[in-house]
Amino acid sequence: MDSVGFPYNNNKEITPAAPDARPMILVSIPSYLNLFYAEVLQGIYASADVHGYSVLVSLKAITPANINEFLLLLNTTHCAGLITLDPMSPDLFKTVADSVPTIQCCEALEDIGIPYVTIDDYASAKTAVKYLLSRGYRDIGIINGPLRFKFARERQHGYEDALKEAGLTPVPSRTLHLADVNYNMGLSAVTQMLSSDR
Repeated sequence: MDSVGFPYNNNKEITPAAPDARPMILVSIPSYLNLFYAEVLQGIYASADVHGYSVLVSLKAITPANINEFLLLLNTTHCAGLITLDPMSPDLFKTVADSVPTIQCCEALEDIGIPYVTIDDYASAKTAVKYLLSRGYRDIGIINGPLRFKFARERQHGYEDALKEAGLTPVPSRTLHLADVNYNMGLSAVTQMLSSDR
């Protein structure tokens, strides 16, 4: 919270709904099926608890169609801030950030002036492929999330660039994009990819 400038315990305008309640942070997560989000949420709960905050989780993606409903939720719950893992347009991020201190997590637009915490998905995918190449593997595929997510686009580019730098051409049948990110879909995709001839 300190490293991204979240104004905890010094924002006098935000008060909890009840006098003895802890201030609340709303966390917006696009899906409960992604196990990665569960780990992120555990970290959020732990940090919030240390700093004297409660956490409320919203599993409804923030969209232009429901932005007014979402802003009402922020208002009626007296949230001190928002951590969002939703992929949103710059305008939507700014609308939310104008209402409450906001931190982008995972799906970050780095150049809009809103604090963020994210992973370098490009470098991670590229490093993974380079490792497999260094071990002698050449038939390397990727099972990726939907390209509407920044992490999936960045991982795709890292995967392709690592192969191209090694003089290999990505094989379309070795690239699968899941409709959603969840374990069962991933397992099914791995099984399908490994049982195919190419």
